[in-house]
Amino acid sequence: MNPETLQTIEKLTQELLAQLQATSTIKVAENDGAVLVTIDTAEPGMLIGRHGRSLEAIQILLGQMAYKKLGSWTRVVVTVGDYRERRAQQLVEMAQTAAQRVVETHEPVEFMDLTPAERREIHMALSDHPQVASVSEGEGRDRKLVVKLKA
Repeated sequence: MNPETLQTIEKLTQELLAQLQATSTIKVAENDGAVLVTIDTAEPGMLIGRHGRSLEAIQILLGQMAYKKLGSWTRVVVTVGDYRERRAQQLVEMAQTAAQRVVETHEPVEFMDLTPAERREIHMALSDHPQVASVSEGEGRDRKLVVKLKA
């Protein structure tokens, strides 16, 4: 990835955060073919939002702004502090707890209101489990993840 791309995305991030009146420092780096934007701020809750929804919106906005400015699609991943790492660990723990519950009760466990990335995290956490499987069901806002016994 060329340095101009990273500089452009850093500038776009600064402009967006200025519009949001968020005082912060920004680090931009390449990570597995994507641009990782790490934001450190005194007010992380404002940028993360409930269940990370504001953070997802910022990520989508930056991706679209970068596309418009650069003329080509660049994957942009935004995190505030260590939120994504903590959330990933929380999802793995939720998946393990659900799997244990399904094995004990033989009843499926449903997760609602997860983003596609969060569903993927749970699918990955349970992919090697010998007794349970995870499947996504439904469409759009009604999409849910179900953990159930393997057939």
